Amino acid sequence: EVFGRIMVEYDYPECTTAVIMGLHLFQKYYPDYRAQEIRRFKDRAIVYIRRAQRKDGSWYGAWGICFTYATWFALESLACAGETYANSERVRRACGFPLSKQMEDGGWGE
Repeated sequence: EVFGRIMVEYDYPECTTAVIMGLHLFQKYYPDYRAQEIRRFKDRAIVYIRRAQRKDGSWYGAWGICFTYATWFALESLACAGETYANSERVRRACGFPLSKQMEDGGWGE
């Protein structure tokens, strides 16, 4: 059946990143509110983001131009965890992905 699993919800880098970023910003203003619980959530979410990265450095997403869009979001998650181009092989691989997809006219596409 074509639509057999259409109502099943999945994990997405975009949604996970949106929550990580929201909690990261929230903690700047309210650092003591449920700090341990939020830290545990963020740690688990970052593990998911790390595991979801593909060999080419990208992430598979569900919205927009799925790989480019999800990679952009996943990089935001890693930045919230303190990962940068300088200290993370994962981030360096991720940065290589969009560079490999730039079109001749300067724009991006897959």
